[in-house]
Amino acid sequence: EIEEAFGLDRDVIEIGCGMFPSLSRLIAKRQQEIGKGTITAYDPELVTKVVDGIKLIRERFTLATPIPKDALIIGRKPCEATAVMINAAAANKSELFLKLCDCNHIPTKNEKDYEGPYRTKWFSYVDDLVEGTLQPGFTVEKSESKDNLVGGNDIIIKIKKLAR
Repeated sequence: EIEEAFGLDRDVIEIGCGMFPSLSRLIAKRQQEIGKGTITAYDPELVTKVVDGIKLIRERFTLATPIPKDALIIGRKPCEATAVMINAAAANKSELFLKLCDCNHIPTKNEKDYEGPYRTKWFSYVDDLVEGTLQPGFTVEKSESKDNLVGGNDIIIKIKKLAR
């Protein structure tokens, strides 16, 4: 889905890859097949030290983390890194693919602004954050995908550059 929506023949940055960067591994393999692109994976919990084709960074991704021009930022249920990813994508005019977790990572100071079950509050908070940071020349696409491991639907947010 990421390749179809954005292409992988570019710099890709995965945030919150977990202890083992399985998504980055799949992307690296595909990039090797097409002969283009790079993948960098960030997570302070990384256990893996070396994976062919992936630059592994065992630290938190922050707003100060350098992002290559035209890089694609991706995250699969990155939990508390979600807001940083959205803000970094806006600040760097980067495209974003984000599969939301079902947790609630709303900052305490914003908690009172949202009502309903924690999942509903979290999704509303993320929607507001995306809307508030969306740059001119970009569009937002939202979709759902079935989570085959635990059931239910995952929310996917894509921030894409408008076609020129």
